[in-house]
Amino acid sequence: QAHNDLGSLRKLRAVKSVQHIFVDTPGWLDLSDDDTTADPLGDGKAADILRAVLDNADSVILPIEPEPLGFKPTVRTVRQIVQPRGLPYTVVINNWDPRDGEADLKQTQEFVEKNGFPLATTVIRHYKVHARAAAEGLVVTQYKPNRSAFEAREDFYKLALELNLNGSAR
Repeated sequence: QAHNDLGSLRKLRAVKSVQHIFVDTPGWLDLSDDDTTADPLGDGKAADILRAVLDNADSVILPIEPEPLGFKPTVRTVRQIVQPRGLPYTVVINNWDPRDGEADLKQTQEFVEKNGFPLATTVIRHYKVHARAAAEGLVVTQYKPNRSAFEAREDFYKLALELNLNGSAR
């Protein structure tokens, strides 16, 4: 809950006691396809938060939901925010519900690959426990043990290993 502590976000690189820092930032950027402003993040609190985090980032994980409405914002974010900063990034398909079948998943994978964006093999599946956890201020490693929570955690463990984070989330 660092949104009220912009100063600490700006000093993330100074934290020596941890190996990895993950910051979940606002996901919507109000950018048009032809936005040519000097700083496409614009003004406002969300822009300041994202700017502070990106200024300290070693890499970026960009979630994309397997729905066409998420495609253009992802492209704009990559091309106008991440690539100009020279940051390595990985797009991760997030919130996929296997009960919906694989058509949307495959379409999203093809879209990301067609745009030449690096795509994680791991897909984060949709679980109600994720939405509840956000409301309760929990992270995936704090879920109460049950089958659904175990599978939800496994997605993130697999992603951490894939991104070479050594499964560590200190």
